[in-house]
Amino acid sequence: MKVEGTCSGQVILQSDLENTFQYLSDHEKIIMFNPLCKRVTPTGLDNVYQWDFEVADPKGHPMRLIFFVEQNEQPVLALPEHHRNTPSHELPAHVINEHKVGNQIIWSEYPVKINGKMPDEHTFIGQAHGSMDLKKVDEHRTRVGVNIKVHIDFQVPALFRIFPEPIFKVMAETAMSVSMQNVSKKMLENISRDFHCSLLGETNFGAARSR
Repeated sequence: MKVEGTCSGQVILQSDLENTFQYLSDHEKIIMFNPLCKRVTPTGLDNVYQWDFEVADPKGHPMRLIFFVEQNEQPVLALPEHHRNTPSHELPAHVINEHKVGNQIIWSEYPVKINGKMPDEHTFIGQAHGSMDLKKVDEHRTRVGVNIKVHIDFQVPALFRIFPEPIFKVMAETAMSVSMQNVSKKMLENISRDFHCSLLGETNFGAARSR
């Protein structure tokens, strides 16, 4: 059975774009602000990390979710027409600096092949991707949007095989949804400790569905 969880949120930080970007580029620090994340481990590959999440199953027992994620970063540019078809890596530095209106930090699933079995029936390999979108508000403020989506494809543990699949799906969706609802909110609250900011509460969102 596959379960998908999503969350999103926004915050305005009292910090200029460049300082905000440097702060948020610290992968291990920022991901550890996620309340589900128990550990972030560099893999030895450039910009590739292992995320270890812990969530509760429908009975409240801990489940370990492992994700392998690559981080990439790119500027967001508002280019004049004569530069719009030029790849960003070919643009001169002064053009990028002059027309940069934001930055994007992108988390993408890094494909891995697992040999052998998981150590127990409560440990699963999932897929995760997301982004942090930084947009300049003015010289002293930056808007930051966080989006994370995770997918877990797992065998139903023996303990839950007494439930019909539709019932277990509802239970799994509820457990994942409750877990995801606090992710973006808690991440942004933790980030805000180092900044004076305004949480945009209406846009914080968490949900889950199964397939």
